[in-house]
Parts: sequence; structure tokens; C-alpha cells
Amino acid sequence: IVNILLDILLVKPLKHGGLALATSISNIVAALLLLKDLRKKIKGVDFKSNLKCLIKSILASAFMAVIVCQIHSMSENIFIGNKLLELAELVITAGVGMLAYGLLCCAFKVSFKNNS
Repeated sequence: IVNILLDILLVKPLKHGGLALATSISNIVAALLLLKDLRKKIKGVDFKSNLKCLIKSILASAFMAVIVCQIHSMSENIFIGNKLLELAELVITAGVGMLAYGLLCCAFKVSFKNNS
């Protein structure tokens, strides 16, 4: 129901992007509702620390995305025309993205430990 309502609201101003956004938002709402039910059924799971880890990971991902987009926009005109150079640009950009994500996770003190 949330997806349909958001589709109706967002499709006109955002066109197909509105459909995608509506689907994403409705999936987040569904995940939160499922998490609420899971919290009732599973006792002893530290949802608060998992939520902190999730938020830190999302922040690290957002910063990484900005860095990768900047690198790509600066280098896209340099590597045009040669498939091998385009592949090199892809590998370099992906490598810098992975490095940035790892460093940001360290800076944000993201804990990837297993709680079980």
C-alpha cells in the first residue's frame, strides 16, 4: 500500500525516478516493520549496536560514493576511446573506492565482529 501511494505521489514530478524512489522507500518501511517483528521474536540480540554499525557503514558508503564520483568525473574525458584505458580507469576508481571505504570504516570505528 505504501508503494502504491508513493508511486502515485512521486511518478508525476519525478517520472520513472519517482517509481524507483517509491519502491526504495516502501522497501525501507517493510524492512523496518520486519525488524520490529524480529526484535519481538529474538531476545538477546543487540539491535542498538547493529543499528550504529549500519549508520556508520551508510555514512562511509556515502562519502565513498562522493569520492568515486569525483574521481570518475575528473578522469572520464582522459580515458575516452581506448577500451584498455577505460578498463584501467574502472579498476583505479574501484580500487580507490574500496580503499576509501576501508579507511572511512576505520575512521568511524565500524565494528564488523560477529555477535553470535
